[in-house]
Amino acid sequence: MIEQSIDKFPNATKLTFCDDFEVPRDFIILDLNHIFPLKKITKLSIDECHHFSFEKLIKLLQFTSNVHILKLDSIIILHRSNSNLIQQNSLTQLVSETNIITKITIKNCIYGGEIDFL
Repeated sequence: MIEQSIDKFPNATKLTFCDDFEVPRDFIILDLNHIFPLKKITKLSIDECHHFSFEKLIKLLQFTSNVHILKLDSIIILHRSNSNLIQQNSLTQLVSETNIITKITIKNCIYGGEIDFL
């Protein structure tokens, strides 16, 4: 199906994952590039998509370097010790240094804590 969808939305600038979106185990973010160019995405929303892990968000942000607006319906804030491990991850550091996000909206915070790396 992905091969049939190549360049179907070449001018897309907004990407929303919603509650009906099931993230398959073998979900490869690069496959999304066959549907629309991820570099053109300026607004990324993840609405009630509970199967979308934090790690997948970081991987997605790696390929959507022009995102200015990030909207999350909810986020699980990790314990400080775990967040320090994530901050030391080279991919997380790369995304943190190269992203140009200017507005982040988090509707629900599932666990209190700090996010120093966004």
